[in-house]
Amino acid sequence: MKRLTKAQRAELYGMFDGCCAYCGEDLGTRWHADHVKAVRRRHELYRDGSPGYKTRLVGADKPENHTIENFMPACAPCNLSKATYSIEQWRDVLAGYVGALDRNAPTYRMAKKHGLIVETDIRVEFHFEKLAVAREQDSLRAQERRARNPHLKTPPPPPRTELDSWRQRGDV
Repeated sequence: MKRLTKAQRAELYGMFDGCCAYCGEDLGTRWHADHVKAVRRRHELYRDGSPGYKTRLVGADKPENHTIENFMPACAPCNLSKATYSIEQWRDVLAGYVGALDRNAPTYRMAKKHGLIVETDIRVEFHFEKLAVAREQDSLRAQERRARNPHLKTPPPPPRTELDSWRQRGDV
């Protein structure tokens, strides 16, 4: 599998203005190019005479998913947490974190008991989804303005993004 070029990484970085596609935080300098649909890499351990073991890539499952259209810019914590989950599987895993905290962390239970934490049943919504909704709302508002004021110039439509094509295919 080929690595992304500098130009491809720059394009990917700018996809959400330097923010993680999942949490929306600034990517910083040590960000990851996440495969939306997973590519599982297979490694093997070997020794080269130095102390300990080293690993080498020996193959990948689903290498057809290693395309620029299948990447999202992600901060390291989000990419490592997402691992090989689909978006929907990861959404469910994240939603389960609250229950895990309640079961396993006495300090969490104490803070909740004293009203410092309020649990909700909201659906996990990722940054790229929030942006897509905002774009749709902006587009609807612009259409309404044009309908009320037909003399206004119609601006060109915003450029299509890979997110739009994923949405149309139902991948997101």
